[in-house]
Amino acid sequence: MPVKMPAWLDLGLLVTGIGALLAFIGFLFGSAAVGQTGSGGNFATYQGDLETFFVLTGFGLLLIVGGWIFRVVDATRKSMRKAAGP
Repeated sequence: MPVKMPAWLDLGLLVTGIGALLAFIGFLFGSAAVGQTGSGGNFATYQGDLETFFVLTGFGLLLIVGGWIFRVVDATRKSMRKAAGP
């Protein structure tokens, strides 16, 4: 018997979840960068953390929006196919 994904779990939700995780990790790097400004930390580390914050958060937000749009479009396409009948 093949393994089947639950009805509530689809590709759009997985992409959205991965994007949310990347955005969260990006915000952790942003917090690390802000924490270094008051302690007089190394500028190269601050710059690296800040660049990582922007890249991860930007890519995470892109995945969040893309996954949500894919989920909405996929659900609409499935409902239109059901309404059209066999």
